[in-house]
Amino acid sequence: MKRLTVLAVGLAGVLPTLARAAEDAGKEAGGLPQFDPTYFPSQIFWLIVFFALLYWLFTRKALPRLQEILEERQDRIAADLDRAAELRREAEEAYARYERMLEDARARASSSMRS
Repeated sequence: MKRLTVLAVGLAGVLPTLARAAEDAGKEAGGLPQFDPTYFPSQIFWLIVFFALLYWLFTRKALPRLQEILEERQDRIAADLDRAAELRREAEEAYARYERMLEDARARASSSMRS
């Protein structure tokens, strides 16, 4: 934690100097270098390099892992829905048994009252 504090304080002292140097360099060169056509080939090169790197990282690392996670979630949800349907069926069967037992008890009570 102490190292981070020292680093932050050091950067806070250096950043304004670097910003002023960048401003002065921009004033001398006549504008932003990213809009200067002489730098376009190198910018396009690095754009292609980083795009290819990010494309490779996403296709090989990130997207397959996301696909696995989504498949696991889908399987878990399907299993939970199947279990819920099974429990609902069991509850309906138990309720039907209860209703039959209650009807039988009423019939016996009614017949014992008549006798």
